[in-house]
Amino acid sequence: MKNKVIYLADISFSDKEINEFLHDLKNGNGNNQLQVLTFEKEGGFNEMEIIRGLNAVEMKEERVYKISEFDPSIQNDRFLPFNSGGEISIFDSFDFIRNDGIRCTIEFDYEVIQLFVWNQEKNKKRPRNDDFKIPAVKRFC
Repeated sequence: MKNKVIYLADISFSDKEINEFLHDLKNGNGNNQLQVLTFEKEGGFNEMEIIRGLNAVEMKEERVYKISEFDPSIQNDRFLPFNSGGEISIFDSFDFIRNDGIRCTIEFDYEVIQLFVWNQEKNKKRPRNDDFKIPAVKRFC
């Protein structure tokens, strides 16, 4: 499945299975087109079990995620509010960085988890000189 936006309701996945999926995503396995993934499960989720081992950082500030190439036909009141223009407000979330430098955000809302994969071109982590094992080149003018 190579969808950009996925909504899965009434799932039976365990928290451990979702954690394993997130580890696969972090390691570069899976859908490289994914932008937003929503899981909904009656009874909620164990946040700490889901983010275990991801080196996730808690983010308190509000942020806005914009779906690229937004298609208004995907709007519905359970996932993306009407008239949002493809923008989703994110509150109290956890961020982790994939192995390719792309930032991912997980937002928990009791019975719903939303995963956001940030713009893969604009926000890609740029390597710094100390990320390389070779010395920096000296410039002479």
